[in-house]
Amino acid sequence: MSVTLQGSGGQIIKPGMCAFSVYIDNQFDTFAAGTGNTAIPYSTKGTKLFDRNNDYDISNNKFTAPISGLYQFNIKARVENVTSGQYIVTFLMEPGYTGNGGAGSLNASRSTADIIYSQTYNIRHATTYNTLEANALLYLTSGQEIQHAMRVESDNSVRLSDRACMFNGFLVG
Repeated sequence: MSVTLQGSGGQIIKPGMCAFSVYIDNQFDTFAAGTGNTAIPYSTKGTKLFDRNNDYDISNNKFTAPISGLYQFNIKARVENVTSGQYIVTFLMEPGYTGNGGAGSLNASRSTADIIYSQTYNIRHATTYNTLEANALLYLTSGQEIQHAMRVESDNSVRLSDRACMFNGFLVG
């Protein structure tokens, strides 16, 4: 890739460099993630802010790495109306992963459909909200797909707020 300086601000642009950002722009009141890993519904409740190379397919909530390399990802979710359970896990996963990410647990998976990165949070209940944030620098191979997903222990009717649910990423090199 060649490097080109653009404009008087001196920002560096790498032609063909992927970068995307999606967010929930319409509150989602019945997010059911209590019984399994559930992709954040950017396809029905979200919008692309930008997608430089169309590497993020919003219709099925997946990012596909155009080339092998290091990628920086940032995920954020604001979860409201939690009535049961003790934890929320927000994570990046390969589509099809069904385990819970626990190494050595009955639900752990180390197959090609595996969890890539996760962050677990203890949660507050009822009228409070929980804002979850995580960042990851990951090596992906060309064609590898990932999704932003969540699991909310035992609660199938939480609300994803339109104030703070997002997923973005970019190729570092």
